[in-house]
Amino acid sequence: FKPACLGDYVWKDKNVNGVKEESEPGIEGIHVTLNPVQDQFGNINTTDINGNILGTIDTDNNGKFQFCNLIPGDYSVTFKADPSSDGAPYLTTDNSGTDIYTNSDIEPFTKDGGTTKVYSLSANKDIHYVGAGFIQEICIGDLVWGDKNLNGQQDSGEPGVVGVDVTLLDGAGNIAKDVYGNPIKLTKTDSKGHYKFCHLQPAKDYQIKFKLPEGYMPTLQNKGSDIKDSDAGSNALIYLKKPVRDDMTNDLGIYCECDDYAARPENYKSSSAPALGLFGGVLAILALGFMAARRREEA
Repeated sequence: FKPACLGDYVWKDKNVNGVKEESEPGIEGIHVTLNPVQDQFGNINTTDINGNILGTIDTDNNGKFQFCNLIPGDYSVTFKADPSSDGAPYLTTDNSGTDIYTNSDIEPFTKDGGTTKVYSLSANKDIHYVGAGFIQEICIGDLVWGDKNLNGQQDSGEPGVVGVDVTLLDGAGNIAKDVYGNPIKLTKTDSKGHYKFCHLQPAKDYQIKFKLPEGYMPTLQNKGSDIKDSDAGSNALIYLKKPVRDDMTNDLGIYCECDDYAARPENYKSSSAPALGLFGGVLAILALGFMAARRREEA
């Protein structure tokens, strides 16, 4: 028989779609181990044709690797990534791609790496499609703004709100941890109302919790495009379901509690206040309350 080769490419999956694309760079220095697997006849090849024990190699400066001089048989491949130069760990990308020549072949969204399925290598038939995609941490955040017209959308002239406390929780409601294992500290909105959390592990559930200024409430939820609407419910929480890439669309609009009848008129059907202007509506509600009190006294 003639020996065969097995290999491919390790890349940084910028758009986290599990597919290697021309614009996505290879990653140098990923440790790649070829694992011999016992086949259906009980054979296992622990060496190549020259008697060298199978082991680990690193990807080159283009992210490529290759094992050659292999005896036909069954093998799997393990990919292991050291932290990047800034200390942030790598995580495996999505593996939902369907093209064997471009998809990632290891478990999705696991820290540091993973192992492929078993490949059967035939004599003189190279396999050049065993690859892995990696990603790093993600960021989430965006804006808290004052919703002047109470429509649940960011309109021109509506200001960001400074100094709002924002806490990041995990799916269970506990303080979330970053990719290094450290609890993520509370942050405040900046001078333009923006906030951001970074160094987050993708594919985990998160909750963004806002502490509103006294006398303010969340505006209407999901009333426009994802970029310009308010995403928090009446409890001032935004729920994120397993984000896998940076997401800077998590906004909160707020308004004065005194204007609640204008924002949510369904809570005030017993009066005509919603049809009036803001100031006139408040007077109407007060007048109705005063008249009801007078009637009770006269009775």
